[in-house]
Formats: sequence, structure tokens, C-alpha cells
Amino acid sequence: MRLIEDKVVLKSLRPEKSAGGIYIPNYIQIAYNLFEVIETGSGYVYPTGRVRPMEVKVGDRVLCNSGILKPFTIIEDGEHKEYFVIDTEEECIIILEEGEELSLWKIKKETF
Repeated sequence: MRLIEDKVVLKSLRPEKSAGGIYIPNYIQIAYNLFEVIETGSGYVYPTGRVRPMEVKVGDRVLCNSGILKPFTIIEDGEHKEYFVIDTEEECIIILEEGEELSLWKIKKETF
């Protein structure tokens, strides 16, 4: 598989089943989700032909808006694996560094 421009293929790092064992499709779980970058394109190509290199790299853990994901399935060794593609790396809002963990932000309902 080879991607064009600044497209990114992601794999969800969130479990697919709830604590009670109910299957929850990745693409409807929450607005933002943590993913692992599986593959990237070469970068954004400007109209002048200049290429802006990708900031995200294979293996990075990123936080993305789940609403823009396009799910697809690949069959590897007889097993269905679900991945997602985004049209531009700009949809990744956080890149977690090695050893860094993402804690849930505590937002009070009263603030809405």
C-alpha cells in the first residue's frame, strides 16, 4: 500500500468492546480518539510542486477527530483488520511523545 500526498492510515488504540463485552464500532465511540499511525503519504504537494514533508511518522500515537475518519478493512492472513484513513495530517491534533500518556480532560457539564 502506498498513500498519496498527506493522507494518513490509522489504527485505533481504543478497545472495541465495552467492559460488559458489547461490541462498539470504533467510528462511533467518541468525538476524539487515540490512534497509531500505520502508514503516511510523502507529504503535501503545493501547486508549485514543492513538497511539505509529513510531521507524523509511522508508529506515532496521535489524537484525531473521529468524525472525519473513513473506515476500511484489510484481510491479512484470513483476519479482518479495521483501519481508518484521513485526508490530511492536519486532522491530527496531538502527537504523543515516547512514554507520554494521554489523560482524560475533566470537563464539568456546567461549563456547557
